[in-house]
Amino acid sequence: MTTRERAAVIAACVAVSFVLADGQDFSWLYRGAEQLLDGANPYKDARYSTDNPYPWDFPLYYPLPAVLLAVPLTVLPYSLAASTFAGASAGVLAYAVTKHRKDWHRLLVFVSACYYVVLITVQWSPLVMAAYFLAPLCLVALCKPSLALAVLPFNKDWRWAFVGVAIVLLSLVILPSWPLDWLHNVSSSERHLPPIIKLLPFSPLLLLAATRWHQPNAKLFLLLLFVPQYFNFYDQVLLWLLPVTWRGSLGLVASSWLGYVFVETTKGSMGHGEALQIASFFALYLPALLVVLLDHVANPSLIPSPSRP
Repeated sequence: MTTRERAAVIAACVAVSFVLADGQDFSWLYRGAEQLLDGANPYKDARYSTDNPYPWDFPLYYPLPAVLLAVPLTVLPYSLAASTFAGASAGVLAYAVTKHRKDWHRLLVFVSACYYVVLITVQWSPLVMAAYFLAPLCLVALCKPSLALAVLPFNKDWRWAFVGVAIVLLSLVILPSWPLDWLHNVSSSERHLPPIIKLLPFSPLLLLAATRWHQPNAKLFLLLLFVPQYFNFYDQVLLWLLPVTWRGSLGLVASSWLGYVFVETTKGSMGHGEALQIASFFALYLPALLVVLLDHVANPSLIPSPSRP
């Protein structure tokens, strides 16, 4: 892939993501940024209540650094702000996975059902995935700490931790009470659970990945089992860090769409939550386990390399 071809691929990912983004869930960050600019505490908005319909049914679950990042986007109309965030995230991810030839197959994540759900909701998971390859993006842990816990151990440039400390200190100057306010909101949520808990009684089978502990992708898979996630496909974008071949990535793409179709066709009869649980195991995590156990056989030298200083 030449520099021009790489630029074209990145531009295409940005453009498609910008156009297709819906941004339902971005409303929390956008409104939180607006409230912060108005001098209000975004974690104590009286309009948030579990009795209200979407998008007022849950309080703000993001740390204040995520809200601060959204502040510049408030100069744009909401829909344009959400599309801009989605397009920028796509560009960063495409840049990250095209840095090295052995990672090009990860571009298939953009045609997966998981990334489709990312676009219609606008999520942080593409940036967390990119953080595996780009050391400065370890700072995304300040915005999406739960999911980022899986990739932080692979980041080899701890100099960025000092930048992170500075950002946290700045956020405390702006709103000193935010850590306690944020923890209060998060503690009231039962939506985000680790797969090892959420996917019971199937999850013990996934621990078979420990038999490949010497592989970085097996270690990452096991870490993913123990970090809180929301099981609606979008957090599972990180599973595309696991394949080491085109075959493995394409297999995950196919299984993700089978799972998505299953959820959409059965959620009325069995309930959305139950359908998502079944799809998350059989269409996402079980295929990902098979990738970890078998995909390396094709070419063990292609085990993914994490970020470098």
